[in-house]
Amino acid sequence: NRLFCIFFFNVRFIVVYVLICCILTLVFTPGQTCSCPAPLLHTDLDDVILEWTRSDLEDTNVFLFRDGRPYLSYQHEQFRGHVELPDPSLQSGDLSIILKDVALQDSGKYRCHVKSLLHVRKRSVFNTPPIKVIDLKVLGPGESHLSDE
Repeated sequence: NRLFCIFFFNVRFIVVYVLICCILTLVFTPGQTCSCPAPLLHTDLDDVILEWTRSDLEDTNVFLFRDGRPYLSYQHEQFRGHVELPDPSLQSGDLSIILKDVALQDSGKYRCHVKSLLHVRKRSVFNTPPIKVIDLKVLGPGESHLSDE
């Protein structure tokens, strides 16, 4: 049902969702730089909204890009000055984000949503499934990425 809605509204997003949406687990230690990869979008980015969210954050974003620029006022304070795009203009189509100097509190499930501006009337209305889900684990002292959960 959700897939049909995406197809109905915008054909180019269904292909990306079907081929790419999976959970990727990334493990880092504090202080490292983490690239949260998202698929390249081969389309006109002038009418695209890119929203990175984290499941435990209520009404704010990890990162929001709209109208050709980032909207930092909608960014959760934990991520201000801490998150950037590999290509700030998004002209390359790379939707990844880079988290600088990761800390334990950065652990969580990050979701990348893409929507066409033509179908959104107000901020942050995303009923589409994410095109990428990242499960980021930042290890504490003495933890190993090989440990059982």
